[in-house]
Amino acid sequence: MKNITLLITKIIILLSRKKSNIPAKIALKVFPKILGVFKLPKKTIFITGTNGKTTVAKILKDVYEKNNFKVAHNIGETSAPLSALTCLIANSTLSGKVKSDVLIVKLNIKSVHEILKYITPNYLVVTNVAREKAMTYDFFEAISKNLKKTISNETHLILNADDPFVYSLNNGNSSYFGIKADGDVNFNYDDNLDVVFCPICQTKLTYTSNHYNNIGDYYCESESFKRPTPEFETELVNNNYKIDNLEARANSIYNVYNASAAYIVLKATNTDPNEIKNFKFEAFEKYQNEKTFYIPYSKIKTPLSFQHILELISQEKTPATVIIGFKKPPNSDTSWLWDVNFELLNTDNVKEIICVGAYANDIAVRLNYAADSDKITVVEKDVMKYINENGTKNCYFLTCDYYHKKVKKEAQVIL
Repeated sequence: MKNITLLITKIIILLSRKKSNIPAKIALKVFPKILGVFKLPKKTIFITGTNGKTTVAKILKDVYEKNNFKVAHNIGETSAPLSALTCLIANSTLSGKVKSDVLIVKLNIKSVHEILKYITPNYLVVTNVAREKAMTYDFFEAISKNLKKTISNETHLILNADDPFVYSLNNGNSSYFGIKADGDVNFNYDDNLDVVFCPICQTKLTYTSNHYNNIGDYYCESESFKRPTPEFETELVNNNYKIDNLEARANSIYNVYNASAAYIVLKATNTDPNEIKNFKFEAFEKYQNEKTFYIPYSKIKTPLSFQHILELISQEKTPATVIIGFKKPPNSDTSWLWDVNFELLNTDNVKEIICVGAYANDIAVRLNYAADSDKITVVEKDVMKYINENGTKNCYFLTCDYYHKKVKKEAQVIL
């Protein structure tokens, strides 16, 4: 049954013109235990977290390939479990042996436990954990419970030392990445933070330094719970970052964390990490017709990832049009948008903010509290036509895939 299932799904993948997870759905229907049949390479690396999965995976793929390793991955796909299974089917023999030296799989933080029930990776990277929706109050507790039940002690964890929730997942077989404390504490405990209390005993954490949000140096007075010191700790020096003997530049502190995570993985797998310094960090895919359209690599489904993109736009000098909207927001919920710092759009370069989608008016209400109302426009139909006729030369699509597809249909990718 295993061989027949893999043969059928491999044929479907070969015949399919578009990337799809239908083969994975069929495989699970025909042979529910399919995930347990694969023979994995010694360098099997799972990457999960709220943000940074794709970037860490890209860095690792780039460096491993430059070190002459054959790499299988699901980087261009979603981080859902079905994507992981499709990747395994496409890159394995009929007996289930993965035909690569390295396997890199990115997985959604809320569903990674579904794969860990069947597969024990050699390495599991956890980048960070942040709220995805304000309505999901049990988010952290649910993740912790599911992960701790399914993470094997045989898996070497690569954890963000600066995220107290991520550190709490350590299994005694862990390495850490993090940025050296700078002594600054620039948040208020009354702010809408993701982790204020100790994940172990629920006592309020004390922060002695933080880099953004609740990411920094912390300790709990009631428990022996405090930030661990990474073996290779990253330092920020004059807008550059330095890890061990490697010094390079990234376009944001978020990518410094991504580079640090990749560095620790490469060290753990005895691979030369020097090529990290040549990695080109990109925040946007770029498409062009008469205008240039920017689509963020980061999925803007959390206040944290949304804010990261807004910070980058606010630093640009050229006139910009910003398009915000969803065909259908996650769980039809827009309340989390009030946690996004849209005030960052109060810059001279942002000429117009266009609200689109089923909840365009709700988004416009939120934006009216943050930006000049004269810049805000609600467009219900023919969005691309309006933008082509009225938008500035540079247009940023902070939207869902529905609108990204419209951009890709009308413009050519800039390589």
